[in-house]
Amino acid sequence: MQALTIRFQSQTIRVPLPKTEVNVGASASNEISIPFPGVSRVHARLTPTRGGAVLTDLGSKNQIVVNGKRTNRAELAPGVVIHLGHAMLTIEDASTGDLIAAYPIESETKRNTSGAQTESQTQSPSAAALALIRDIERMPDRAIRQRAQSILFSARDLVAAELLFLFDQALDGEIALLATTGAVEHDLLDAVSTAARTRREGMRILAPSSGSIVLATHRIGRKIIGIAALFSSGASEWEKDFVEYLALKLSNGDRKSSSPPTEIKSQLFIPEEMIVGTSTAMTSLLTEIAATVHSRLDVLLLGETGTGKELIARMIHASGPTATGPFVAINCAAIPSELLEAELFGVQGRVATGVDPRPGLFAQANGGSIFLDEIGELADGLQAKLLRVLQEREILPLGASSPKKIDVRVIAASNRDLLAGEFRSDLYYRLNGLQFHLPPLRERTEDIVPLAIAFASRTADEYGKRIRGMSRKAMDLLMSHAWPGNIRELQAEVARAVLRCADGAVLQREHFTTVPLHIETPARIAPTPTTSTEDLQTRVESVEREAIADALRASAGNKSLAARILGITRNGLALKMRRLKMR
Repeated sequence: MQALTIRFQSQTIRVPLPKTEVNVGASASNEISIPFPGVSRVHARLTPTRGGAVLTDLGSKNQIVVNGKRTNRAELAPGVVIHLGHAMLTIEDASTGDLIAAYPIESETKRNTSGAQTESQTQSPSAAALALIRDIERMPDRAIRQRAQSILFSARDLVAAELLFLFDQALDGEIALLATTGAVEHDLLDAVSTAARTRREGMRILAPSSGSIVLATHRIGRKIIGIAALFSSGASEWEKDFVEYLALKLSNGDRKSSSPPTEIKSQLFIPEEMIVGTSTAMTSLLTEIAATVHSRLDVLLLGETGTGKELIARMIHASGPTATGPFVAINCAAIPSELLEAELFGVQGRVATGVDPRPGLFAQANGGSIFLDEIGELADGLQAKLLRVLQEREILPLGASSPKKIDVRVIAASNRDLLAGEFRSDLYYRLNGLQFHLPPLRERTEDIVPLAIAFASRTADEYGKRIRGMSRKAMDLLMSHAWPGNIRELQAEVARAVLRCADGAVLQREHFTTVPLHIETPARIAPTPTTSTEDLQTRVESVEREAIADALRASAGNKSLAARILGITRNGLALKMRRLKMR
C-alpha cells in the first residue's frame, strides 16, 4: 500500500495516500495535519494522481521546496522528496500496521523513587515540545493569542533557554514587550531591537557576551513581531526550530497569565485568576506548598498586605484533600467582634426576639475549607472559642445546648507577627500545622514585568481596549519601585495606566502617574540617612546594595556565582545592580 510519509528529525507520520483532494498544513483543521516547524497553518492542497499526487501552494510563507528551489506547484511520486517548511514528504510503500496517526516518543530511563515512570519522565524535551505543538494546533486562534505568556512559560520549561520574551517593534520605533518569562536586561533588548530592524523576517542567532540569542521575527503590517530566546550556551537545531515555530504562532499574541514550572503545575491546582510568576522566591514557595498540600493539617499564611494570601488559600484548598468541599472566606477584621461569633459559629433558633436562626460559616464550610483572613484581629474571647473548635472539631452555635461535629480544614492568614502581640500562643501553635511565608513583591522583582503585562491584558479585555505592550522606560519605572502595597498595588497601578493609554498604543512611563510620585517624594522631603524616618524604599535599597556587595566579594566578582548565592537569576542580579547604580 502506498503511504504519504512525513518526517521531521526523529518524528514520522504515515497516512494512506488520499483518494480525494485534501488540505495539508499545521492546523488540526486540515485533513492531513503536519504540526512541524515552518509549515503554515493551511500550507498546500494535495490532489491525488495516478501513482502519486500534486501539491499546490495555498499562499504559505515558505512555499513548496523541491531540490532546494521554491515553487507553487510540485508533483509528488515515489522517489521524489518535497519539503514543506522543515517537514520532508515522500511516497513510500507501507504495510497497514505502519500507518499511524500518532507520533513516536523518545523514551528516557529516568524513574521516580517508587520505580514508576511519569509522563514527563518518559518524554525527551523534543518529544515534549512536539506534544506542546500539538496542543497549540488544537487551540482556536483567539485561545493562542490569549495564552501567549502561558505558552512561553511552558516552552521555557522544555528548552534550555534562560529567558524567552515576545515583543513587537514599529519599523523605526521603540520595542515593546508583549509577554516574558522574566526580567529583560537593557543590553539584551538593544541587541534584539537592532537585529529586528536590520533584518525584517526570519530566524537568526545573535551572540552577545552573556550567551547566544535565538531570534525569530515576522513582519505584520507596519511592525515586526518576534520571540527572543536567551541560551547560556548554543541552542540545538530542534530548539531553534521550536522558537521559530512559536514566533509564527504567537505573532499576533495577546497577553494573559503567567505559569509556574511544569513539575509544580502537575501537583497544584492554580486558580485561573492567579498569576504566580517564576521568581526564585515564588517557585520556592510553590514547591514547599506542593510537597505538603495533600495533608489535612491546618495552614497559617503569613505575609504583607497585598501579597495574595486569599488566592494562595484557594489554591491550597483546591489542591488538597478537601477540594471537593466548599471554600468559605471571611475577613476577621471587617466584622465587629460582637457579631463575629454568630457569623462564625451560627445562631440556634429563638435566641432572642427578632433574631433568625442561621448556620455559621464553619457549618457552611463543612467538608471543605474555611479561610480566616487577618486572624490576628480576633478578640481574646473568640480566640479561646476558636481554639476549642480546632481541638475538638466541633462548634457550639449561639443558643444551642449541644455542640455539632464538623470536618473543616482551617486556613488562617495574618500580615503581622502573631507571637509579637497579644495573640494566644496556644492558638498560634494549633493553627500552625503548616506555615508558609508569602514573599513581598520587592523580593521577587523578576516577576514584576510579567505580572504587569498580564494585569494589563486582563484590564484591557475587561474594558474592550487593545494594549500593544509595555515600553522599556515603563518597565524600568516599575522595576525601580519598592511596591509597599505589593501585588495589589501593582495591579491597581497597571489598571489606571491601561485606562489612560490610547487604544492600540504601548504603555509608556507617563501612563504610570502614581509610581513616579512615590519614587520622587522621598528625594523632596530629603530625610537624613541617620534618622528613623528614612523611607522604606531607601532602607530596602541599602540592604540590597550591601547583600549584593557581600555576594560579589564572596564570589570574587563572579556575577553568576553571586546570583546563586543570593538566590536570584543572573539577569535579576544585573537588573538590581543597574537600578542601584552598582558597577
